[in-house]
Amino acid sequence: MKNLYQVFNIPVNASLLEICKSYQYLCVLNPSYIFYYTKILKILSYSPYRLCYDAALLNCDIRILYQYISSLEEEEEYTLALFISWIEDFRDFVYDLRYDYKKWQDKLDEWYDEVEVILVHLKERIETFYLS
Repeated sequence: MKNLYQVFNIPVNASLLEICKSYQYLCVLNPSYIFYYTKILKILSYSPYRLCYDAALLNCDIRILYQYISSLEEEEEYTLALFISWIEDFRDFVYDLRYDYKKWQDKLDEWYDEVEVILVHLKERIETFYLS
């Protein structure tokens, strides 16, 4: 069974930007798995979840991994802001499909809420400029 990093085809020490780029690539490549990919993004993009996952995956003390959480450089924050903009547009596009696919409406509502939580966490990582 693949771990989450293998599903995203990234190394265990992947940066937040690598995780976001992989999510974007996989969603475009295989849109039928966006619900699955979004759950993985939620775990890997939010530091507390990722720390718990990594500690379980690597069978080590979470305090050892905590020191590897780093802040982003200004250029990385700009790249993250572009991803945030993309995911907001992607979220709206996918969410609008609920009008065409009534049987998926509940699932899309749940997915939309999950993406909102992810966006809040991603926006918190940007410190050098304001995101509206």
